[in-house]
Amino acid sequence: MQKTIYALILRPEPKGTELATLCQESGFTSVVYPLIEYAEGRDFGTFDLQHHSHYQGAFFVSEAAVQYFVKSLTNPEQQLEQFQQLIAVGPSTANALSDFTKKPVKYPSKHADSEGVLSLIDLTDVKGQNWFIISGQSGRTLVAETLKGAGANVTTCAVYHRQLVELQDTNKYDQWKNAGINCIVITSGEMLQHLFQSAPSHMQKWLISCQWVVISARLLTIAKDLGVPESQIELAEGASNRALIHSIKRLT
Repeated sequence: MQKTIYALILRPEPKGTELATLCQESGFTSVVYPLIEYAEGRDFGTFDLQHHSHYQGAFFVSEAAVQYFVKSLTNPEQQLEQFQQLIAVGPSTANALSDFTKKPVKYPSKHADSEGVLSLIDLTDVKGQNWFIISGQSGRTLVAETLKGAGANVTTCAVYHRQLVELQDTNKYDQWKNAGINCIVITSGEMLQHLFQSAPSHMQKWLISCQWVVISARLLTIAKDLGVPESQIELAEGASNRALIHSIKRLT
């Protein structure tokens, strides 16, 4: 017998609503409640690419990184051409970047995370190279630290800021449970931990009982550490909404 899915989608807009539309088209009920909002970061508009054609490559950590970086440029296509290679964290970010450049964009074929990105870079050959990392504030630093450790010169540009949405009304959890939500889709460790930390103690058991759809092995580990059985965690093949809807379908 096919299981009925009622999904709580916590990813930021506009991706959250786009995924909800895919859920509806696939016959699933869903509700969108973004736990993160985006705004311009501390380095937005403070950099000048006019004289930086010496960069070996640029790494974009997310679609938001692409959007805010491009928004700050006067001639995105021309200025992005100055990087010898472009690397994105996953296919969705690569597609967003491809809209503004004629250069090919590399991305990990399986793991859309920092570890996957590092698998694309020959760390034995980066000594003395200049790399540019376009990120959000307070994001993961694994790629930057690894490149620096291998002898590369790294410039990190935080073009956007993520702000957690406070769950001031903790009755939200009761509302979600009483509505019949049994699947939670989440796309960052920051959101995952925030969701559990904000939950009243009597709601922890409900959170753990839900099915979870996550976008990386790192998120799967965080969910397990928070008490979710691994058998209830579905690891999507990337962060795109298409990958997420395929994972939701596998739960039925």
